[in-house]
Amino acid sequence: MKTTMMKVWCALSLLMIAATGAFGQFPEDALRYSWQELGPGGRSLGMGTAGMSFLDDYSSIYWNPAGIGQTKMSDFSFGLSHLSHENNATYMGTENSFTNSETSLDHLGLVYAIPTARGSLSFAIGYDRTNDYTTGLSFAGFNPGSNIIQSWAPDGQTYPPYITRAEALELAFVDTINGTFISPIDDSVDQAGTTLEGGGLSRFSLTGATEAARNLYVGLSLNFLSGSYSYSNRFSESDGLGLYQNFPFDFNNLEVRDIVEADISGFNINTGIIYKISPHARFAFTVKTPSWITVQERFTSEATSWFDDGSSRTDPVGGDYGSYTEYDVTTPWVFSTGLSGGTPAFTLAGAVEFIDYTQMEFNDATNSLLDLNTDIKQLYRSTVNIRLGGEVRIPQTDFSLRAGYILLPSPYEGDPTSFDRTYITGGIGLNVVSSFGIDLAYAHGSWEAFRWVYGDTYTDLEEITTHTFKGTVSYRF
Repeated sequence: MKTTMMKVWCALSLLMIAATGAFGQFPEDALRYSWQELGPGGRSLGMGTAGMSFLDDYSSIYWNPAGIGQTKMSDFSFGLSHLSHENNATYMGTENSFTNSETSLDHLGLVYAIPTARGSLSFAIGYDRTNDYTTGLSFAGFNPGSNIIQSWAPDGQTYPPYITRAEALELAFVDTINGTFISPIDDSVDQAGTTLEGGGLSRFSLTGATEAARNLYVGLSLNFLSGSYSYSNRFSESDGLGLYQNFPFDFNNLEVRDIVEADISGFNINTGIIYKISPHARFAFTVKTPSWITVQERFTSEATSWFDDGSSRTDPVGGDYGSYTEYDVTTPWVFSTGLSGGTPAFTLAGAVEFIDYTQMEFNDATNSLLDLNTDIKQLYRSTVNIRLGGEVRIPQTDFSLRAGYILLPSPYEGDPTSFDRTYITGGIGLNVVSSFGIDLAYAHGSWEAFRWVYGDTYTDLEEITTHTFKGTVSYRF
């Protein structure tokens, strides 16, 4: 599990949000826009996304824009991607499974190689999807020790100056003489919840690359970011044992519905070099600047309580019209290096990325949001991502076989290795004719996680498995 410091911080933050019925941002909002995923391209994914030193098609501009400087032919490329996210969550000793999936345009791009007498000069323009936020969670279990009502209005504790959600739903009252909550609905309830996340982050890129010196390629990409993020959470609890039947606390069941919708825009720059050591060996180095991102976010939250006499209460009355907030996020610098080598029959490649997640920052925001920059320094750490891959060209055929491995360590300080994301990848390539190609790839991802439900209550364990499919069609001319 994560460190005690992180558990305490998240518990206090969620308790504050639950008590007020308002929405707040978390350090995880900065992480969402900083995370490095699998990138575009079927050939790249099949080789474990390790191709920053040798790729020369459109997908190379994501990993190393110098890559298009290696091509002598122009290239039009189109791809689709499908992600399936499976979550086996254990909550209060009960296991539940849930799957959420998304199919999207992986990329659409054009690389134009300008004929030159010496060296090379290439430009590229296109669209690619860099991050997919599709996840899901479903849980259910009997909780003998707590419930969400106590996170809103703890029995016997001093009540705040505002009306809590528990009071609005008539699940708790206040003792005005002693200044404390009267909140006897405190444990032994059936609980269930479903969470869906969706959306993604995409880029529109303008890229140029050239052979600046013999066997030395340099490139730069200007990337205009756009995307969306959606979050839907439904949580319920009920008095399945019939313990709370005395008026006014004749509680039957409760449902809470939270929705977040965000629009994302931003900008970053990629630059890189490739040095051709020999005809079949290459070294690469890239620098990705921080992404400067603006998030426009809308949040709504509604809750309804039902009682044994058939009556109900809703908070807020008449429905929630939502609250709006806008803030900026600055992501970390990313430094990468890679090496590839082999023969005309096969290629082996490796790449590593260094990312210091403590560099994430909120900007142009409220004081409470800016305060989270201190928490980011305490909760996160720097990591080194590892990407390995290989390709074998089958003799006397137009086919290539590919395989790879990806390790993306958890960015949280103190996480065990089981929380690191690992992917096993494979793929196949087919050159139908010299100018037309098809690349198909699959990646199997797995890691563990947990998620806060309310207050200091969280899922026991989540075993996450992902299945990513990418298909690319390219035409060279």
